Amino acid sequence: MTNTQKICYIIGSGDIYKYKLSPKEGDFIIAVDGGYDHLKRQKITPNFTIGDFDSIKGSLPKDNFKQLPRDKDDSDTLAALKYGIKLGYKSFYIYGGSGGDRFDHTFANIQCLTYLSKRGCRGLLFTKNEIITAITNDSLSYNEKCQGMISIFAYSPTAKGITVQGLKYTLADDSLSSDFPKGLSNEFIGKSSSISVKSGTLIVISRHLPEARIALSSPENQKTRCK
Repeated sequence: MTNTQKICYIIGSGDIYKYKLSPKEGDFIIAVDGGYDHLKRQKITPNFTIGDFDSIKGSLPKDNFKQLPRDKDDSDTLAALKYGIKLGYKSFYIYGGSGGDRFDHTFANIQCLTYLSKRGCRGLLFTKNEIITAITNDSLSYNEKCQGMISIFAYSPTAKGITVQGLKYTLADDSLSSDFPKGLSNEFIGKSSSISVKSGTLIVISRHLPEARIALSSPENQKTRCK
């Protein structure tokens, strides 16, 4: 099994909620700055640690780390994602990438999701009650066990060719714009469902989903299995 079928876990210094880290053989864990403290408390040793280390409370890692300058263009999280991409990973789970008193950091991490989507990768940002992802000229599918709310927003000025099937509200080759939240508060209804966009980027936010591992049979059209 290649790295394209494995998961790169990104552990940031934001809030860590109910989700449990469950890496499998071949997965890779990157601690981002203060995320190293989170992992130490869970007695988990990351494969690599990266950041400018302005938020680490305890001691710095002794090996397998890279210290970044504080004055830089890439955020610590983006630097970690680029490192994971360089290793050949296509799927990224981001924990500790939201919460606290810095919404700008959360928004920056949503931008990182779009960075991944435009490079043939998929990122999931786990917050307290939601899983956020982005797709660009691509599709998502969910099985019939998924439940709760799901919202779809255009990140591009206009996203075209959007088809939504199997949810309470459907679309057929429609468009969404970044200044009108038409895709807010859709719902799973116990059916297999899918979301696709032909041109543009969508931010997809699912609420109260059971924790899911993406089936990585291929980089495209990845299917989310809800337990």
